[in-house]
Amino acid sequence: MNTEVDTGDTAAIRQVLAAVLDVTQKRLDTAQRQRLGGLPHPLQDRIYNKIKELLKVSALKQLDYCFQVNINPIAFERLVLAEQEAWEAETGQGALVRQLIQGGASLSMLKTLLGISSQTFSDIRKALGMDGTANTSPPMDELGAANLYREWEMIGKPVTVEGFLHLHQTSGQPYRVLWGLVQDWQHAIQQRGTAKRKAKG
Repeated sequence: MNTEVDTGDTAAIRQVLAAVLDVTQKRLDTAQRQRLGGLPHPLQDRIYNKIKELLKVSALKQLDYCFQVNINPIAFERLVLAEQEAWEAETGQGALVRQLIQGGASLSMLKTLLGISSQTFSDIRKALGMDGTANTSPPMDELGAANLYREWEMIGKPVTVEGFLHLHQTSGQPYRVLWGLVQDWQHAIQQRGTAKRKAKG
């Protein structure tokens, strides 16, 4: 048996062997316990110790086999690609969230669009050195809001991160202002739809 085992695995081996020793007596069935129960205690101890040694050898053989098993190259490549994709998604979203917060996104916006918690929102703001409260911005004038609404219509009236990125780039307005405008526009559209349905009814 190959006894060369990576030192990083020794702790795991010790845990397995300790578990083997702990369950030695539990592995005996009722008939086996009764058989041992009729023997002198010194002989019982001797037999238990021998069983422990045999179980230990068996466990080491099984561990040695496990350590020699190679990882399937196809499974390995799938694992690497899956973890890489997950990591890129996580780091990419982290950068996006920081960008949105720096651009004045509100907690309500980030919670709705990206599922960001209030604690994460607060932590990122602190990490960026931003104050505890967001700076207020003057409301857009009617002409600016009307022009921005037409732009929103042209891109399909999205309520998505991509849509807000576009509106921010177009107008230079903070994300929280854009979020409030879009919420108002959506509400107005819903009201008009409700009024039309009532009129038809």
